Amino acid sequence: MAADLAGIATAIATLTQQVNLIAGRLQDLEIQEHVTPAALDQRSADLRALTAQAVGGVERAVQELKVQADRASVGGDKKFNLIDGRNDTPQHFGAEKHDHLHFRGWSKKIVNYLNGRRRGFRQVLEWAKDFGTKEIGITDMNQTEWADRYEGNGALYDFWLKILHGEALLIVEQAPENGLEGFRLLHQKYDPQGAQHDLERYHQLTYGVKGAKTLADLPRVIVQWESELKEFQRKARDFPIPDKIKIAVMLNLLPADYAKDMRKDYHKRPLGYDALRENILEYTRLETGICPP
Repeated sequence: MAADLAGIATAIATLTQQVNLIAGRLQDLEIQEHVTPAALDQRSADLRALTAQAVGGVERAVQELKVQADRASVGGDKKFNLIDGRNDTPQHFGAEKHDHLHFRGWSKKIVNYLNGRRRGFRQVLEWAKDFGTKEIGITDMNQTEWADRYEGNGALYDFWLKILHGEALLIVEQAPENGLEGFRLLHQKYDPQGAQHDLERYHQLTYGVKGAKTLADLPRVIVQWESELKEFQRKARDFPIPDKIKIAVMLNLLPADYAKDMRKDYHKRPLGYDALRENILEYTRLETGICPP
């Protein structure tokens, strides 16, 4: 690899010298005496053609150098060890009966995990997730700016094979050595776009939310629910969720030990959603010392 890069660098230097030499000859010719205009025009055209050819060679060499550099930056499979069992383990998916109900949260965690292991994964995985119903091919992947697109896609496929189970594993295996396409297929299966899915998700976010078990857990539960709600509203614009519904959900998120008193206080002095949220989090902070994550 080093020899290839050195050869390309040498070629660039040689071509650059040719460009400078051609430019010098063109200048000498233009200042010579007893040169007819026709001869000058012909010689100038020839030299300019050679200049364009040399510049084209430089550009091709630079492009090849960039490709080689992308590949060299990977440095082999050792740098693509996406799982470090000694310190951290990615969350598996598909082994438990109800995993499909929590796919969106799992997907976010996995994207964060992979990007922590190798910068660039978040951007390309978000791109793959939103690619649509069309299959992600090699041409599509090569058009991205993902520096690790050559070895990274295969490493991502191997990663899925290690952490997926059951139906999810079978889905990814439909796209051998194409980890990005596997990720797109997972989202098409477990996080599809459509009216029926949006209706089910709306019901889950408004009526099926589990409350916090303790007051210390409440800030985390609130922030997680709001994050999921924001993502849902970004994708499903036909399902607006007014503040009155959000207030009802917020009160249902309260742990049982505090829910009765807090609801009673709210009904005595109704507040808007933002004010209610602020009051609840402030009360939690004073009681536990915990602030929202």
